[in-house]
Amino acid sequence: MQAFFEDDWRSRKAVPTRIARVDGQPLGVAGLWACWRQGDVEIVSFTLLTVNANSHALMNRYGQNGNEKRMPAILNDGAYGAWLNAPIDKAREFMRAYPANLLLANPVQKK
Repeated sequence: MQAFFEDDWRSRKAVPTRIARVDGQPLGVAGLWACWRQGDVEIVSFTLLTVNANSHALMNRYGQNGNEKRMPAILNDGAYGAWLNAPIDKAREFMRAYPANLLLANPVQKK
């Protein structure tokens, strides 16, 4: 994905903020998906996995006060194939916070 969005609550008002890589490259994020049929309808569902960000230098400012801070489990460059082919017992190794210095946060301009 190109970016994800979180609300910045430091002003006590939700300020939508776009978070992306500093270098502008896409973010690979750990996720799960399933596909099944219900009658004639094919149903595809997915979820992005998240990790705790309470002590993350950037992401700890997002989300409402009093709630746990979370961020997507962003994969390191070159780890996409490893994630897609990881045995279940190795999946936890991908669940870590992405370095704050490699992310850029900008408030979304309202029109």
